[in-house]
Amino acid sequence: MPAKTKDCPNCGDPYSGPEAVCPDCRPTDRIPAVQRSGGACPWCRQDLDWASICRMERRVGSAMEVIYYCGFCRAFLEVASWTKEKAPGD
Repeated sequence: MPAKTKDCPNCGDPYSGPEAVCPDCRPTDRIPAVQRSGGACPWCRQDLDWASICRMERRVGSAMEVIYYCGFCRAFLEVASWTKEKAPGD
């Protein structure tokens, strides 16, 4: 009986196994340090600097949320969230 395959949610390639993404899209510990910017995307291994990091902002009530993602493969990198407290009398 052949192994069941599913499509990778990151790249769309078929793969089998219990992992969430295909072997090509899994992060690796063997990512070399990037001297120029100090970082690389853990998914596609592209050199990241602030010009290649995309952000998406949204406001929910008084909360502000910013999602940072790779501009090359659109992988999630980080989220920041904060609220603004109203001053007395506002």
